[in-house]
Amino acid sequence: MGEEALNEEILVDESEVNQSEVEADANVVSKDKTAQESVDIGVKSSTESDNLPSRQKNILERLSSIRSNKQRIIDALRKMKENLKDGDEIDKDLMKKMIESYDGLSKQEEEYMLVASQIVAIRETAADDVKNDVGSAGDESVEVNNVGDRFGTNEKTETSGNSVKTVAASGNLKELVHDIEEFTQLRNEAVVASVMNEKLLETLQLHKSKRAALDEIHKKEAASQRGAASEALKQVELARDKVAEEQEQIQRKLRTLERLRQEALRRGIKIGPGSASEPDIIIDPKP
Repeated sequence: MGEEALNEEILVDESEVNQSEVEADANVVSKDKTAQESVDIGVKSSTESDNLPSRQKNILERLSSIRSNKQRIIDALRKMKENLKDGDEIDKDLMKKMIESYDGLSKQEEEYMLVASQIVAIRETAADDVKNDVGSAGDESVEVNNVGDRFGTNEKTETSGNSVKTVAASGNLKELVHDIEEFTQLRNEAVVASVMNEKLLETLQLHKSKRAALDEIHKKEAASQRGAASEALKQVELARDKVAEEQEQIQRKLRTLERLRQEALRRGIKIGPGSASEPDIIIDPKP
């Protein structure tokens, strides 16, 4: 799968976890919190409050999906860097789009983490209330049993009811501890992923700076080479023009010398074998 196709798939996955879903979960949690303030969840709870565990599970699943997509983006960016060959230019548009997708997912992750924190806080409060109620009921049960022993009676119905409450409270606490541990693990993994992303972005930025520096050096070297070549070409042209000018002067002198020789012969003057600078001139007497 190509990097562009991978990015498009990540963007599609991101759209499945949109802002409206985050706001909807936040609204439900807000309503649940209001209901919790007025109604004891261990005795009487609303339909929405009963739905808190499923809401929390749904949010944790979405957080897991968001984190999976973030990791895929990080892997794709790392692969882009590793596959980049010397002299190749990184696809800045694709990298920008992927980083924007990562930032969008991080924002959604923070919002879901906030909603999950609110749910955990509500459930912790509810568990504390149930625990307190069970403790109070247990004290009352001990007192009733003591009275029953003195009078030779046994309040089985009260004891049975308290046992049911105790078992229910124990189950709620175990489930709450499990959810909190899972939530903490997700938060820790999110921190690790964020650090990895920052390191990767720093590496990409450093690579980009190095590429820019190398490009600038190459440009300067190319400009310097072009300048040297231009200067050498100019010198060659000047030397060629000078040679052509000297050749023209030589040809002109030769033509002048030939005319003088012809004129000397016409007048009966012979040039002897002397040097070119001081030729022997012999004048034949006229008959």
